Amino acid sequence: MTIAPAIVTRLEAVSAVTNLVGDQIYQGTLPQDGAFPAVLVRRIGEVIQLHLRGSTSMFKERIQIDSYADSSEPIGDAQAIDSAVFGDGSGSSLVGFTGEIDAYHIYCVEPAGAREQYEGEELRQYRVMRDVFVTWAALPGSPS
Repeated sequence: MTIAPAIVTRLEAVSAVTNLVGDQIYQGTLPQDGAFPAVLVRRIGEVIQLHLRGSTSMFKERIQIDSYADSSEPIGDAQAIDSAVFGDGSGSSLVGFTGEIDAYHIYCVEPAGAREQYEGEELRQYRVMRDVFVTWAALPGSPS
């Protein structure tokens, strides 16, 4: 189980993101014939939270959000998408968000870092890779 689908749902609800990428927000992999600009969401790690009696019902995952652009200004476009994904840090977009999405309660979305990469030659794509830590729990009565 991963929180990545709920992160996709959250990004689809943020107009600052969809104004830039439309419905091109994916989980796991980009479609082979996908158009750009696009956003890709995937889990890249998890932190198991334990106490003396075993595991807790809260989870913490490291999620990577890649913002892709291949326009005539790919650097600026990818950075603009990443900025829309990040938001203002108070939950307007992703970072700082708390609340319920689907069958999950998200307690906290914290920034964990960002990197940039140009994929030259034939692809000519620029991407910003943003990592966040998401602390979450399944809502009561939902499958876990």
